[in-house]
Amino acid sequence: MSLIKKLREEKKSNEEFEIMLKHLTLEEMFSLRLELEDQTFKNNLSGYKIYFIIRDVISEGLIKFALDYKKTKNGAAKFLGLDKDTLERNMMKYKLLVKNKKPT
Repeated sequence: MSLIKKLREEKKSNEEFEIMLKHLTLEEMFSLRLELEDQTFKNNLSGYKIYFIIRDVISEGLIKFALDYKKTKNGAAKFLGLDKDTLERNMMKYKLLVKNKKPT
């Protein structure tokens, strides 16, 4: 199932939101999300070392997307510009499993 369909079913997204989101750059989306989180934490995100954890957050998201989008580890690795061993090491690091066991 696509993420769009899943989020719509969970009432976390809709067509209007997706159109607005499509017009933001990745940098704007990320900055907006951080600003909203900072408001939630009452301007006190400074203790969370965001700069140091963001690489893992982004890497995990990219790998999840690539695995879902390409359906195989080989396809995901090629899409990301990684070799299969590097992809598999990162899948273990982030505890990601391929749901549908198809040939790699």
